[in-house]
Amino acid sequence: MLSRMVKQLVAAGLSLAFMFTSALCLAAPNDKSDDTLPSVPDAESETEYAAGVGVDYYGHADNAYFNGIGSDMTTKLKDMLSASVSSEYGVGIRFDMDEAMEEYDFSSDDLSGLTIGIDPGHQLIADDELEPIAPGSLLSKVKQSSGSVGVKSGIGEHTINLIIANKLAGLLRLSGANVIMSRTDADVSISNSERAEIMNEANVDFWIRLHCESAQDANTSGCTVLIPSEGMLFNNTLSSPAKPRSMSRDITTREVKEASIPADNGMYVKSLALATAVIKEFCTFTGAQPLGIVSLSDQTGFNYSDSPVIAIEMGCLSNEADDIRLNRAAYQDACAFGVYRGINQYAAMIESGDFDIASLLESYNNSKSTKEK
Repeated sequence: MLSRMVKQLVAAGLSLAFMFTSALCLAAPNDKSDDTLPSVPDAESETEYAAGVGVDYYGHADNAYFNGIGSDMTTKLKDMLSASVSSEYGVGIRFDMDEAMEEYDFSSDDLSGLTIGIDPGHQLIADDELEPIAPGSLLSKVKQSSGSVGVKSGIGEHTINLIIANKLAGLLRLSGANVIMSRTDADVSISNSERAEIMNEANVDFWIRLHCESAQDANTSGCTVLIPSEGMLFNNTLSSPAKPRSMSRDITTREVKEASIPADNGMYVKSLALATAVIKEFCTFTGAQPLGIVSLSDQTGFNYSDSPVIAIEMGCLSNEADDIRLNRAAYQDACAFGVYRGINQYAAMIESGDFDIASLLESYNNSKSTKEK
């Protein structure tokens, strides 16, 4: 009897020791900043738990923390199993910028002579004043919003946009391009029309607006590229009321072949060519789901532009997996490198004068179909 009681006491002691050790381990912060989830706000108490804390004051498990780990592991698993896209430098959070920088010959895609604009979307504090949606238009929109916020990370879109913009600018400069940035800080006040004017005054050859978005459906994940609508680019007035955005509005190869694009509407054609090249390469290097190319007439930054322009929505911050990926350094590298490679394709078309948009769209649609299977 005594022997049995001793065994039970030893077992109970070992169990308590194991529980205590586990609690200490869970409470210890993770020193690897790139693999650590940002703080997760608790919806009920409105308090934030520091990344790496697994138990609260009363010793209860922090569900938000464990949910974050679950989402993180799911994200990594999806990226590891993404066999439909391949890259010699890795894909998504497995992308190795150091390897790419060592092996990629930036001089082979010489961009010298080109002035390229980068607009990291949004800013720290929104400007709710209104401005005309296009020169001479009676319609108006808010000058600038602060952007979306990560559903899991709580990180503002304007922060992510600027990080990736700086990485992209570095790659472009390595290839000899002159880079114009609309902003280099978060604490600015620059409206959408003013951002376009910055690019106009610099006489950029083309420019790219970097954004993330927030979708109504939390399951929506992937990349969308926006381009100006055909009728908005040359008369600088609204030819029709602003169209609501549709996530499913894809520009297809058939539409391009059948569209009656005026001979002088080169900016629309070039914006479309830039969009098809960028979305294809971006999705190749990030593994993101391509959601489509959308033509819009209600984008103030587009309507004031004198040069080809696109806006790339690099992911949905309303989706936990996208949010986690977009806050990882390796994935941000992949985003920048993908956009850079798309720019190279577009620059080659400028050089040759061959805008084979139908072929680009066919290639993009084929890659999209492959990923959807």
